Amino acid sequence: MDRGDLLDGINRLGTGPWRFATIIATTRSLDIGHPVHLLPLSFTEMGELLQAQLGQSLSPDALSKLWTASQGVPRLANILAQRWLAGGVRDFDTLADLLNPLAMPGLVDPYGRPLARGGHEEKTIISDVRFVSDELLKAVRADPQLVHALTPREFEELSAELFHRQGYKVTITPQTRDGGKDLYLAKADGFGSFLYIVECKRYAPDNPVDVGVVRALYGVAQHERVTAAMTLTTSYFSKDASDFAADVQYQLALKDFIDLKLLLKAGTNGR
Repeated sequence: MDRGDLLDGINRLGTGPWRFATIIATTRSLDIGHPVHLLPLSFTEMGELLQAQLGQSLSPDALSKLWTASQGVPRLANILAQRWLAGGVRDFDTLADLLNPLAMPGLVDPYGRPLARGGHEEKTIISDVRFVSDELLKAVRADPQLVHALTPREFEELSAELFHRQGYKVTITPQTRDGGKDLYLAKADGFGSFLYIVECKRYAPDNPVDVGVVRALYGVAQHERVTAAMTLTTSYFSKDASDFAADVQYQLALKDFIDLKLLLKAGTNGR
């Protein structure tokens, strides 16, 4: 849930004839309530937890491997203990190795469980965070027409890197999804925290983005209550699309091929 929906849900709970308290577990600051920061377990604490769960003593070497693999996170320690007790894992090296995918941040499912190595979900995430090299950015900057040779997904990745270099925290949405948005851009400054959604359209130069696309993205932005939305394209926008955006100019931005070239120039000079 985004911050707006979360606050709305809490407020609805408060409409009845009762008193209540809410505890929210989150990995990012919401700037509400009284925060309690939970730190990872120490080496000693992890040892006590694992030994209690496994019902046996662990050598310092085995404990060190499990503590490093779990990063001191109690939930991951619980997962390791469950896998050990379920059988099939015969040594602590193999047990610790189960969490190796977590060397790349974010490789957990919605419940915090590590994804299976080589599984579909892991491969999908890895493909979503492929690194866009300086060499590629320089090549596209020198000849912006190269963007038309990219696949739609590669254009999303290129756009994500460009916005990252502009200081945004960028999240790429999965390839198979509904809703039109391809990127989330987050940024905080002295005025507050802002969240934007971006739809990337890798169109041929003579294929304009029509009003249906931008109208749908605007609807998504209203539904998700983000700060604003943007459509970034390798072509241009139809007159109807431009007219629609002009009426909601503070909530919807249209960036065409000319804007993209300016973004490329700023992105390759940023590093």
